[in-house]
Amino acid sequence: MNLSKNIYILVLFALFGCKETVPPFEPVELDPKVVLHFSVVNNGEVIEIGDNFTDADNWNLTLKTLKFYLADIALVSGSEETALSEVELVDLSGSEATNFNRSYTYIIPKGEYNQLKMSIGLPGDLNATDPTTMPADDPLSLQGGMYWDWATMFVFVMMEAGIDTNFDAAMDANIAFHIGLDTLFRPEQSYPMTFDIPAYAKDTLFVDVDWNMIYHPMEGTPIDLSTTPFFHANVDEEALAASRVFTDNFIKSIDIRKQ
Repeated sequence: MNLSKNIYILVLFALFGCKETVPPFEPVELDPKVVLHFSVVNNGEVIEIGDNFTDADNWNLTLKTLKFYLADIALVSGSEETALSEVELVDLSGSEATNFNRSYTYIIPKGEYNQLKMSIGLPGDLNATDPTTMPADDPLSLQGGMYWDWATMFVFVMMEAGIDTNFDAAMDANIAFHIGLDTLFRPEQSYPMTFDIPAYAKDTLFVDVDWNMIYHPMEGTPIDLSTTPFFHANVDEEALAASRVFTDNFIKSIDIRKQ
């Protein structure tokens, strides 16, 4: 009986006697997450693929496709940069269930950020990638649908829409820009914004592409949609010149906001 009692006392001591040696619980801070969510806007309203809309010049349009490459994506805090991704393929017709979509999530250090930096298109080394050697979930794979198998290398920006040229509410023509070539790569574009995120948080930055700033910019060269332009950048000098205008306008059309 005494043996059992002694064992019981030892067990109690083992369970509670060393309580002071157990370190107190200290929560570990988790790095926050930021989501980059991409959209097309027209007069302040988000346009989805397949939507009909009327632009600033009263053209009736239907958005069909918007896909584009971003490289060297980073958030800037003062003189410090936090790299997010070497390359992403943004596809507004995609979804979270596909490899390439309109939203990407990144883990970042907590703190205050004042710029989003990214290159539009692909730098020469990535543009020279053989897509057949890449896994299906890689942005540079054939699954991305951006490789010019009839030309050379990748499309950087693919924007397509239907247009009603005679204002009868029927889309009777198409406009399209398929932008590529190393000469149209636009590195290290900076977009200012104020973004403060604490530990544990998850927040979203909305990256808007303004349709009217591409085709009817306040500063820059407008693109005449009455000609129903359909340009591949490498076809001829006219196409290349139009593609330069589109690319420069596309860069200026991007704006960063928080809801």
